[in-house]
Amino acid sequence: MRKGVVSILTPAYNGEGLIHRLLDSVLRQTYPHVAMVVVNDGSTDRTEDVVKSYIPKFEARGYSLSIHNQPNGGQSNAINNGLKLVDGEYLVWPDCDDWYATDDAIAKLVARLAQYGDDVGVSRCAYNWVSEGDFKIICTHYPCMGEEPECVFENSVLDKPHFWFTPGGWMLKAKFLDELIPGREIYQNKSAGQNAQLLWPYLFAKKCVSVEEPMFNYQIRESSHSRGMAVTTEKKLMQQETYYKTYTAVLNSINGLDSKKKEKLLAMLRFDVCNCCINIIIGSGDFKKFRSYNNELHDLEKSGLIEADIRLKRKVKLALASVPVLRRVIGCRVRFHK
Repeated sequence: MRKGVVSILTPAYNGEGLIHRLLDSVLRQTYPHVAMVVVNDGSTDRTEDVVKSYIPKFEARGYSLSIHNQPNGGQSNAINNGLKLVDGEYLVWPDCDDWYATDDAIAKLVARLAQYGDDVGVSRCAYNWVSEGDFKIICTHYPCMGEEPECVFENSVLDKPHFWFTPGGWMLKAKFLDELIPGREIYQNKSAGQNAQLLWPYLFAKKCVSVEEPMFNYQIRESSHSRGMAVTTEKKLMQQETYYKTYTAVLNSINGLDSKKKEKLLAMLRFDVCNCCINIIIGSGDFKKFRSYNNELHDLEKSGLIEADIRLKRKVKLALASVPVLRRVIGCRVRFHK
């Protein structure tokens, strides 16, 4: 590990018209030691040329920038391969369509982590949702953690308020990568998300600190990895099932996680996925699949592993979602897996 260096690992697929914002925002950073790696995931446009054009700019700034090409395998595959290239003391992994909102974002995330010993391994900041067309700020999400380090593992798994998977707002101490993610290998599938796979092992083993400032911009794009891949009902359902396989793989990989706790967390995650699938199905009219997922939800409710308030919310949401006018308003709260 190169002491003091922040490794920036970015997967990129057809980011020709997008990645320049991220690269420019990195060049503006006040932090002095940055090594950026872009994994070009089989792009069919000029992504490689755009990144290469920035290499002299990074060198002039005292930073390093490299691009590694691979056949298209999806973001989780790109991150998996890129993890082997990380050699800095700290790791961030922004997507190519997002960018840093302030010039001191990296410096402040490093400073928060550097205040603490090995019991703290993660820092995060607030971030902005920005619109695709005009880049206006839609809303800002704050960690609301306060000043002291916290264990937020269960909040992350159960998707509690003030938690999110947006990659650019997080930083890890890379010294724990090989311990917490053995072989630096994560579950890979074109629909699989990478963020839970990096964060959950860290958040289980280490505490997290926050910077309560919006220092990252997350662009809401309809054609992004998390929103644009699944078009048909069948593909949307398959995507949800892939998310659950990812969750299962991550929780099974965490050493020291109590078996009963894991069983409850997996039940809650399955409950969440089933609810999302039901809301997808309601709009398609496939009542056979509806019955299958609804029966699974009933079994989960009877298991005693699902909290009472979660069960009540599910019943209310399902009743409202059955009304066509409200269905589009309510929808299903799908986690972001960019």
